[in-house]
Parts: sequence; C-alpha cells; structure tokens
Amino acid sequence: MVHKRDDTDRKARLKFVHWYLHGLLDRELDPTLILFSDERRFNLSAYLNSPNNGYCSTGYTLLIHEVRDVKVGVWCAVSAARIIGLFFMV
Repeated sequence: MVHKRDDTDRKARLKFVHWYLHGLLDRELDPTLILFSDERRFNLSAYLNSPNNGYCSTGYTLLIHEVRDVKVGVWCAVSAARIIGLFFMV
C-alpha cells in the first residue's frame, strides 16, 4: 500500500518540524524520549521441501510438513539515544 503525498501532507510535516524545533530550542522537549516506530506484518505461507526442492541426506531424515497462513509481526523504534527492537509477534 502506497500513500500518495499531497500539499496537505507537506503542510502537516512542516507544522510538526516547526513544533519540534521550537520545543528543542525552548528546552520543552527531550529528544531521547521521542520514539519513531513502525510495525509490519509478513505472511510466511510456503511449502517446505516441495517436489521442486530436493533434499538429500545420508543421515536421519526429518518429517516434512506444510506451513500455511503463518504470519509474523515485526516492530522496532528509533530515538535519539537508541534503537529499540526488533520484536517479533506471531
């Protein structure tokens, strides 16, 4: 999904930047306490060891099974002081 930027987005971004910079100059904001975060969900549906993928072993052969509709979420945050994450959620 892609968000198309327009003129109202630019105005909102500039308003935020001015607020942030004035807060820093007036010492009302501590940049180490502000987190910029994002979360994504990934769909891991796949077939393990399908006929298109060969598996050869002279030792013990593991059981083969299908993995369907497995989703995982990944979250992280960035501040002026550190990176927090990656956190994986099933």
